Amino acid sequence: MRDTLGSEGIAGVAVVLIAVGILTVHDPIVGAGVMILSAGLALIAKGIADSTIGRSGSSSRHAARLGRLRGCAFAALPKE
Repeated sequence: MRDTLGSEGIAGVAVVLIAVGILTVHDPIVGAGVMILSAGLALIAKGIADSTIGRSGSSSRHAARLGRLRGCAFAALPKE
């Protein structure tokens, strides 16, 4: 988990959980609502990140394919 989130991400998750815990002790219904809201926002952020990474991955595959094609064209040239 530390590899993907980093120390700042883990600290952020801890702060959110502590804040929701304090809120839940004061009012359990509101705490549950805030936790559901936080989970929804996390899912939205994950979807946006996956979509963005997917777009950049497709362009990387395209660039790799062009590199292979160029490599094949140059491989046909006689070597000195």
